[in-house]
Amino acid sequence: MNETSIDNINMQSDELGLLLEQATKDESVRGEFYDKLVDSNIFVLTNDELATQHIHEIIGRADSARTLDLIHWQLSDGQYVVPFFSSIDKLTQAVKKHSILEVDGSSTQDKIKFISLPTHILFDFTLGQSLFLNPNCEYSKLFYPDEIKGLMDPQSQLKKMSIVTEGQIPLKLTTLETEPELLVNKANELLKQQKIVTKAYLARFASESLNESGYLLGIEMSPLTTEHEYETLFMQLGESLSDYLDEDDILDICVVRSEPDTCQVSHFLKSHTRAFYQRRLGGFLRDAIKIQQI
Repeated sequence: MNETSIDNINMQSDELGLLLEQATKDESVRGEFYDKLVDSNIFVLTNDELATQHIHEIIGRADSARTLDLIHWQLSDGQYVVPFFSSIDKLTQAVKKHSILEVDGSSTQDKIKFISLPTHILFDFTLGQSLFLNPNCEYSKLFYPDEIKGLMDPQSQLKKMSIVTEGQIPLKLTTLETEPELLVNKANELLKQQKIVTKAYLARFASESLNESGYLLGIEMSPLTTEHEYETLFMQLGESLSDYLDEDDILDICVVRSEPDTCQVSHFLKSHTRAFYQRRLGGFLRDAIKIQQI
């Protein structure tokens, strides 16, 4: 193992973190982000006694990481993930927010045990587990086991797909190759009349167990929206938009949570797609913004 001082590592630019931010805002950057991810060295929290305030860089064989004692964090929905980070600054920021350490005036970095290793080694070592890139930071990404398998396969198309679980039913969510113009135009027409709606997202979904596929319409609403208002709006949208679907498609509508890490579907819609509709700030009387997909 080679040791590199924290000061030297901190001088390196966080290209992966920058690409994550860009990919969140611009779908066209996502391929570049995934390519950078699998070729990067990342930082992982560990209980390993070899990890001190220095970076221990593991390079080469995947079995080099077999003895690592990686730290897991529990999300609000109860699932456990392995947090990993694009930079030491992101790691330090996340740990402070996670409140697992007491900061008493000395350097927080001196209290954290972590290592740096290639992403592909981490993926191989944690296969079957969920990983979270830059949790507790402004831009983050949750990776599920099927996504990670896809990223390890150069021929995979999973860069635009995610497997999530809604209740006990696995769903395959994918981004849109082409936007259904008539459906989107009608949805915009209806949504701009609803002052409780702030944003709307659209993706494809498929359920093998239910033998169903179609469009998933995600609606983000005002936090003051009541359950009755949800139900009424969803019924109106379902009835009005059904005429704009292909014969074999169905339309499913869901609430997009303001904190997407608490819901797999919300996380996918907010991380992998761009809102096709957004209400202008400043009042109900203004026209809503129709967002053009790029």
